[in-house]
Amino acid sequence: MFQLEKNIHMFCHMLHIQWDGEDRAAIVESAAGNSSTLLIWLDDFGLSEDEQWQVRAPLSKWLLEQGLYVVFCEGDRVQEPWAFDFDAPSN
Repeated sequence: MFQLEKNIHMFCHMLHIQWDGEDRAAIVESAAGNSSTLLIWLDDFGLSEDEQWQVRAPLSKWLLEQGLYVVFCEGDRVQEPWAFDFDAPSN
């Protein structure tokens, strides 16, 4: 149901969640100064708010079994490519 690819880039990891027959993946981060604590934004997985609440308990349990702690962060970190104006002059 869950898979964690550690250190895909520095202190960032790829977390895979299999939910309702779909494999969803997003980058999660190690907390500053504590590599055994992960910061996870469930919005990044494209789960509905209800699904996010449903996945918290089994994901937390699985991470504890891996020797990891979790902090669920609120808010959407995902930025769509069109949200950036690459032609804008830099200051």
